[in-house]
Amino acid sequence: MQNLPAGDRTGRVGAWLSDAVRISVEHAELHDVLDGHTPVNATTEIQVSPENAHVEAFRRLIAERPDPPADAPNPAMAALLIYSAWCGGTHALLHHEADEIDRLADGLSADIAGLAHRYLRSER
Repeated sequence: MQNLPAGDRTGRVGAWLSDAVRISVEHAELHDVLDGHTPVNATTEIQVSPENAHVEAFRRLIAERPDPPADAPNPAMAALLIYSAWCGGTHALLHHEADEIDRLADGLSADIAGLAHRYLRSER
């Protein structure tokens, strides 16, 4: 993400999400511990807190964009949706067979980035 220009918000979000999904898959147990999730094999629900550093990072990216459209969503709620999609999708991804994860991770990254880009669009 740092290799992209500061003004390339959609590229930066896409790069961040792609790395986040890959790292979460590679370090599944650490992902669960750091993000306060239930373990991969647990049957309880995942809890998402709005005081999460990832949610705050997404909120800032959304809130700081220039020329937001008139129908732009609340940045805090949009950030929570993006984070929940990333976290929940990644958590579900970890339950697949290892040979499926790479293919599914690429699709998950693209889908979440598409959602994020909708919130980052500018008024034209």
